[in-house]
Amino acid sequence: MKNKKILIVGDSNCLPRYNAPENEIVGVQDTYVYHLQKNLKNFDIQTMIVGGVTTSELLNFSIPYFLDWEPNFVIVHSGVNDTKSQFVNNNKASILYKILSKFKISKKKIKENIIYNKNLISLNSTPKVPVEVLKQQVSKFLYLFKKSKVLWIEIHNDERIDKIRPGTSGRLNNYNNMLKEVLKNNFVELNKIKDNSNFTSDGFHLNKKGQFLLYEIINNIILKND
Repeated sequence: MKNKKILIVGDSNCLPRYNAPENEIVGVQDTYVYHLQKNLKNFDIQTMIVGGVTTSELLNFSIPYFLDWEPNFVIVHSGVNDTKSQFVNNNKASILYKILSKFKISKKKIKENIIYNKNLISLNSTPKVPVEVLKQQVSKFLYLFKKSKVLWIEIHNDERIDKIRPGTSGRLNNYNNMLKEVLKNNFVELNKIKDNSNFTSDGFHLNKKGQFLLYEIINNIILKND
């Protein structure tokens, strides 16, 4: 009988990657989420996983559906989308979308030509979500899920992400230090995983090896705290 519950809240690092070069494909069966579901047989494991969104969006998706479910563990794997560099932050970007949409300029075009334009980012690099804002969102989520043990996986990327979003890798420590301060012993450090050989060529998605190493870390934590 499954008497324990785990909620996994995550971004695209929790998902398979089939739209990738052949040597970087990560199948469903390669993801750490799949390994946890397969091997933690006495746990009911549910997921709230959406790629390409901010942590705030992910957490707000999760709260109405899973707060009353009262999971024993919540694993959060999110943050890289918050740290990514863009020309202006999300609040200013929203204003820009509203203004330019009046001239029938699509959101996609605004993102490509202004918000995510790496030449403009080189002039003014700002994170999508400031670290102070993310801290407020994390603290709110921890308060709401105070009956659960919330494990937060260290945000990870390497310098290759800067080819697309200049300046992103340089602010990583600031965000992880904040999470460590708020989560304390429930902050999951990746240690040996943070080697380039465990990432795909974009510098922030885990490859098959990285996924399995993360599974081993999370599995050990769950079993020790079960």
